Amino acid sequence: LFVTHCSVVEPRQERIAENTMAAHSGVAATSSVHKSEALSQCQKILTFFRNHKDAGPFLEPVRWKEWGLHDYPKVIKYPMDLSTIQAKMDRGEYNNPLEFEYDMMLVWNNCMTYNQDGSDYYLTAQNLRKIFQEKFKKISIDPSDMKMDTRQPSLADKKAFSQNIYLIGSEDLGKLVQILDSRCDVCIRKIDPDDIEIDIDAIDAATFWVVDQFVKDCLGTASKKGAGSKKAKRARTS
Repeated sequence: LFVTHCSVVEPRQERIAENTMAAHSGVAATSSVHKSEALSQCQKILTFFRNHKDAGPFLEPVRWKEWGLHDYPKVIKYPMDLSTIQAKMDRGEYNNPLEFEYDMMLVWNNCMTYNQDGSDYYLTAQNLRKIFQEKFKKISIDPSDMKMDTRQPSLADKKAFSQNIYLIGSEDLGKLVQILDSRCDVCIRKIDPDDIEIDIDAIDAATFWVVDQFVKDCLGTASKKGAGSKKAKRARTS
């Protein structure tokens, strides 16, 4: 997914209620029992997909050198596959279900990004992504599992995120839109297939920190390669 133009509805005001902050402080300690249960549900989902009849292309890392896909590492900046997710699960690297969801979505989105729209690989990934989203919705996620991931972003956080969006490339912007569309579609307004509007105030707190980190990761990768080909994007303030 490539997005040629994205406008951002800028955050309008600081809207952090005292009771929201108080509620957050009350869940500062993580419930290890609930966390274990939630990640156990994630493991069941992962096992389901590893055994799925269409999972073959997603079970192991893409052998792009062996298959002569020399542009693969240029197109796909964050490779992910089901065996890598299982290894991370076994090592206890996932602190909460949202981190697991992020990697699972990478598996499907990477395939849809690299392969042509309408191709067998694209359609398979699209179908598996839909199944995953339906299964993941059923997981009971306790705010205490998220540690600081559900803290309300400040106006400064939102403005920094808004500015950073304009610094990432169109391909990364497309991935950002995919993440938002799957997690918080109310914040996305699709003017046309290539023109997207993002309402930052409509992004829920947990999703905000996921996409904020994604954008920062994109910028970190870009800075290492130099600021060569950054595309200008217009912002709309409300």
